[in-house]
Amino acid sequence: MDTYSKADLHIHTIFSDGLMTPEALIEFVGTQTDLQVIAVTDHDTIAGALVARVYAERFPDDFHNLEVIVGAEITSADGDILALFIEADIPPKLSVAETVECIHEQGGIAIAAHSNAHLLHYFGIEGMKGAGKYIKTIPFDGVEVRNATPTEIYANWVTTYSNRTGQKLAETGGSDGHYLPTVGNAYTIFREKQLLICAKP
Repeated sequence: MDTYSKADLHIHTIFSDGLMTPEALIEFVGTQTDLQVIAVTDHDTIAGALVARVYAERFPDDFHNLEVIVGAEITSADGDILALFIEADIPPKLSVAETVECIHEQGGIAIAAHSNAHLLHYFGIEGMKGAGKYIKTIPFDGVEVRNATPTEIYANWVTTYSNRTGQKLAETGGSDGHYLPTVGNAYTIFREKQLLICAKP
């Protein structure tokens, strides 16, 4: 019988623009959700992820051996990119290609975040910027096709279609959570190297 694990690969804390401490995040995920893996991906810094990892590892039994991936959401010049499994900060404002190269130099995984996020810009609001036009050419390791931010419902569909008619990258889901109740609202289900995407009902 196949065993699947559940991961939220896109979460922010007070180390960038999130409203929760890394410790509060770990306590919530470890006691109130069925997530086995989370990635802490603050904007342009791994500081929050490092705090979260240390806290989870300090109390493994209390938090059901929750695995914390150290990551960051890198602000490239051409769109936001999730960097997972990195151990040093990556400079912002590099090109998409340069950012992906820096992530790979650390042995990390580069995921195009909310690739077709445009709705907020129509209302003159600064926020998410996607690298959608690059997901067919740049060697990303994956693409976020489920982002739980309410503005991304249509963009998620566009990203899925673009990916499946392009490089067919591994598809991931993440809540893009900035406060506790949103964590786990979108997630990645995986078995070994196979990725399946589900959105929380």
